[in-house]
Amino acid sequence: MKPIHEAYMSVIHLTVNEIQQEITSWQRVQVETLVRPSDSLSHAGSGSSVTSERAKANAREAALAAKAALLKQQQDLHLAELKLKQQQDELDLKMAIAIAYAE
Repeated sequence: MKPIHEAYMSVIHLTVNEIQQEITSWQRVQVETLVRPSDSLSHAGSGSSVTSERAKANAREAALAAKAALLKQQQDLHLAELKLKQQQDELDLKMAIAIAYAE
């Protein structure tokens, strides 16, 4: 049989070991919750890059919409020019006919 002080010391050692394991477990859980994979440097800009890409896409869309509106205006002007040219040609023809009858 072990002397009482050895039995006491062995119980103390077991208790200390259990407490140390429990503390280590708590620390591990705290570290795991504090450090997430998304916190790593390889992911540092991922959120901002998604926002940046979305902003770039919105800017491209706005630029294309503006270009489409300007092209429509350009087409309208070109059509108006063609109509004016057609009217001018008709007037020139009527004038030539009127001059021919007048002679």
